[in-house]
Amino acid sequence: MKMQVNWSFIWKTVLCLSIIGIGLLGVQVQPSYAHRPHDVIEQVVLSPDYGKDQNLMIIVRGNLYKSNDGGQNWRRVVQGLDKLYQSPTPITDLALTPSQKDHFFAATAWNGIYKSEDGGESWFSVNEGLPTSVYNNLSSIQIQRLAVSPNSEKDVLASGTEGGLYLTQNGGQKWQSILDSSQKINAVVFTPKSKILAADAQGNLLRSDDLGKTWQKLATLSSGNNVNRIAVSPNFSQDNTFFLATAKEGILKTTDGGKRFIPMMQGVKDKAVQDVSLSPNYAENQTLALVNWHEGAFLSQDGGQTWTKMSQGLTKDRQADEFKVPHFYSVRFSPNVQEDKTLFVGGFNGLFHTNDLGKTWHELETLSLGTVMALGISPDYAQDQTLAIATYVGNIYRSQNQGKTWQPINKGLERPLFENRFNRDPQTQDPRRFYDLEFSPNYAQDQTFWVSLLWNQIVKTVNQGNSWQIVDLPAPKGRGSTLAVSPNFSQDQTLFVITQEGRVYRSTDGGNRFRKVGNIGHTTGNDPSSIVISPNFAEDKTLYAVAKGGVFQSQDSGVTWTSVSKNTVTEQLLSMQLAISPNYAQDKTILLSSSSGLFLSEEGGETWRELEVIPVNSDPDLTGVAISPDYAKDQTIVATVRGKGLYKSTDSGQTFSNVGDNALPITKVENIPYAGIPIQFSPNYAQDKTLFGIGSAKTQVYRSMDGGDTWEVLTVPVNDHNHYSFLTQLRVRALVYRRHLTAIALAILAAVLSYLLSGYFRLDKRLPLSKMQMQVLSGFVIFLVAFFAVEQLL
Repeated sequence: MKMQVNWSFIWKTVLCLSIIGIGLLGVQVQPSYAHRPHDVIEQVVLSPDYGKDQNLMIIVRGNLYKSNDGGQNWRRVVQGLDKLYQSPTPITDLALTPSQKDHFFAATAWNGIYKSEDGGESWFSVNEGLPTSVYNNLSSIQIQRLAVSPNSEKDVLASGTEGGLYLTQNGGQKWQSILDSSQKINAVVFTPKSKILAADAQGNLLRSDDLGKTWQKLATLSSGNNVNRIAVSPNFSQDNTFFLATAKEGILKTTDGGKRFIPMMQGVKDKAVQDVSLSPNYAENQTLALVNWHEGAFLSQDGGQTWTKMSQGLTKDRQADEFKVPHFYSVRFSPNVQEDKTLFVGGFNGLFHTNDLGKTWHELETLSLGTVMALGISPDYAQDQTLAIATYVGNIYRSQNQGKTWQPINKGLERPLFENRFNRDPQTQDPRRFYDLEFSPNYAQDQTFWVSLLWNQIVKTVNQGNSWQIVDLPAPKGRGSTLAVSPNFSQDQTLFVITQEGRVYRSTDGGNRFRKVGNIGHTTGNDPSSIVISPNFAEDKTLYAVAKGGVFQSQDSGVTWTSVSKNTVTEQLLSMQLAISPNYAQDKTILLSSSSGLFLSEEGGETWRELEVIPVNSDPDLTGVAISPDYAKDQTIVATVRGKGLYKSTDSGQTFSNVGDNALPITKVENIPYAGIPIQFSPNYAQDKTLFGIGSAKTQVYRSMDGGDTWEVLTVPVNDHNHYSFLTQLRVRALVYRRHLTAIALAILAAVLSYLLSGYFRLDKRLPLSKMQMQVLSGFVIFLVAFFAVEQLL
């Protein structure tokens, strides 16, 4: 008997089964993308002429950013801001001078107070008279809060982080103590008539009418009810009104100069108020705003009697709860709020703006996803002119014409490929946090380079970035992977990875698989563990890396490590980065930059000496160092000094000179974990005199073609890393759901075979079913059984 096959029916059945199988995957039509990593906007300051100049400054993750267009675009300000290390929030407060719009003061957690007289473009230290303390054998001046008199920019108050209140009456030239260090001041402010109001950590509210010579206690709040902010009525001399933003009782208002306080929280549940701000026209419109720990922003237009929640568009990040810090920090009115209806809110999750008096808020990008975290230069740059950069989140770009034009190279880096799913918790942060970038020394032939991520992965390309492979490092999960490639890579295929925890991994197959080979211990804080490899690695098997305790050396390909900092000046250094001489086999030269200066060893780390980078400052804060590839001949070293700019030596570090534009932020971004080096030489420096730098607030690279004297900005067109074409979505879904699709394909094959066999053996004669019914039923049952069986096996 010849079997008749109804192929039309089979294809219809296959199609139906495919639809059913795909339905089993439960995928979404479009992926949903979460918010970027939190920005943490701790302070917002608007120019007194904001309505005209649109100038504002913010503290974002301890970095000072300035905008000249209402927050649409930002520049990172670094000039003069040296010694900002040792704290998660190096800049603790900003204060403008209402009587002089271009004058600002900044308080820091480590180096006292800075002043700007050019609208925040550059800064200088104003610390005479402020007390110092010692930490890790380094002196520090720790300031928490600032207040400038509304009448004169000469009168400024500063509270110490650990205690004390200080006053200058000459614009910061000299400070004097007006409350001793036993009294910690949480909030301080001038009234319009230059009286002082201050709240201490014991809940005491203090007042001085003679610039701190004498004090009176106005009130004592309940235990633990810290005052976070004091806001004074512009008409204080007539209405005696000011407000306290407190940690436990919310807003307290007084209309008699502080004799009696009334809680003002009608309409507000969360009483942990972080900030309160009065409209510049408060005397006329009785308008003020607050932000609290959890809920967001509230507005009152009746002097605080009632509050209306104005939080539509404000977002939160659950990491704030994990870190036990507020979701919202500050709220500020535009000086021209009556006309422009503008306010700003700074929070853990970013900076928010409204131009309808708080009805709707819109987030402004501050710490850009496109901030360049790592820069790589092709070793064959003289011929291929290739550069690559990795951004803060989500993007890798390549230029093949010295940075004139750039292309996003993200195929294989789509977010679902890292998470292996499309359905996600909307609070989940993007896993594509790039950390370091290295080219293969044999790039001209193998077209290979690698980029590491903040967490336990690296990505690898073998075709110049046209596609990528994601590689997981062995457990346990690590943080902050820094890369080092064997100079003999074409023969040994060796690549090293070291994490912030100090775990050293080695691959001998070009980065496809890794195994843990050593451990040097954890780095300090959030610093990367810098690692360099001997140019003569094929013979000496030598690496150097940094961790808590200084510099460590391995002479057996990373298996065992020995300190070369013990009992030396480098043992207690922080924020370290290494550079190794290209002529190491002969000169044994290593450089070590740190937050306490630049150090040189010419004996492979056996001895160290400090180099005098800045003659007038024996303790500069360095954020990076690089050695010329032609060092044996030109003896050139370039170092980036926080707040001071770029310094260059052409005599092996004996003398340095300042080069370039000190306003350019060629320095590491504060408090962002990454291992990218801010200053690098072209491999062809002997001929092209080219240097590259990173550190901008935008997706930009800095380039100098005259050894660092002059610089140009290479801007990279920003790519929407979350927008996928239809074909890309199909490809990504096929990769993410390859196990499920394989199960569907095998199940369909089994169903078709069952359909054919049940018809061939005429099973319908044994059951009360027609032939067609029997075939369809058997095919469908076998499809389901096969699908779930294969799913379990795969």
